Amino acid sequence: MGNRASRGRDIAGFAWCGRRPRSCLVQHAMRVALALMLGLFGCRSDVSGPLPGGGAGDQAGDGGSLDGPKVNLARACRGYVAPPPTARLCRSDADCPSAGQRCLSPNYSPPDLGGCVTGAAPPSANCARDLDCKAGEQCLIEKFLCHLIPRCKPSSCAQGGCSKDERCRPDGRCEPIPCTEGWSCPSHLKCGADPMAPGRDLHGCVPRLCTEDFICPPDQKCADPMSSARDPHGCVARLCTEGQACAPGRVCDVGGYGADARGCRVLTCADSGGPACPVWQRCDSLTVGTTSIGTCYIIQCKTDSDCPCGICNGACDSGPGTCGYPVTAPP
Repeated sequence: MGNRASRGRDIAGFAWCGRRPRSCLVQHAMRVALALMLGLFGCRSDVSGPLPGGGAGDQAGDGGSLDGPKVNLARACRGYVAPPPTARLCRSDADCPSAGQRCLSPNYSPPDLGGCVTGAAPPSANCARDLDCKAGEQCLIEKFLCHLIPRCKPSSCAQGGCSKDERCRPDGRCEPIPCTEGWSCPSHLKCGADPMAPGRDLHGCVPRLCTEDFICPPDQKCADPMSSARDPHGCVARLCTEGQACAPGRVCDVGGYGADARGCRVLTCADSGGPACPVWQRCDSLTVGTTSIGTCYIIQCKTDSDCPCGICNGACDSGPGTCGYPVTAPP
């Protein structure tokens, strides 16, 4: 009724403008057009534009509210990125109108599909051995993205010749030149007779050991032969307690949870200089074995008022989610 009465007053305004300048008629025409648009399409209360800045404390600023899920955007935490105007805000899946849609958290990020999913099917294998191919062809491995597929192709020697570290076999395939038949191993390797030697390459070269004549890099040392941490040359990393500084963003904690070969681990929220938890989370200790590390936990809640900012959806979040279709990795 309010909108209908408003349109009536605006249309009646044309008569009042009869004795006014032309600008008055233009102004009333614009008001009538706006009133008609509001009457036809209604005001979208489930859509929010960018949040204006200037909120106090950890809140992002003023914003609208959502009828239904009752989301008050004025409570959104700083750092919350407002969705586009066409997005539908939500608290739970029940707020999403389309089948298959989910209420995606503002912190949702799709999984990394690894470049294997492109929508294009890989070519099918057409051979299992050379006898499956016609004369002049061999069953060779063809790489398609992350798929390795056996297919009949011209012999590797005939395709363009072998590389400088290979030779052509009588059957038309290229093979690495053995170090026992003319290939020179690089200085950190030597020609080994044992085909099962650890670190042996395709030419038959094996790593030189630090117990022989190999010199470990300055940040490493020659380890006990029984050490499981030694590399193919027998070297291990020097610990952070042995003068080897940890990289920025890491702390020396030999034997601690998540420590690398040098005894360094990533700074946590409980460490001095470590990263702070998001406002809607709290830092607490997690005991793993005999060590404790700081971990950010999402604050559990019953109502929005239990959260320092953002919304409560069983647990605090930085702001309302948006309805969408989650991306899932293939099995």
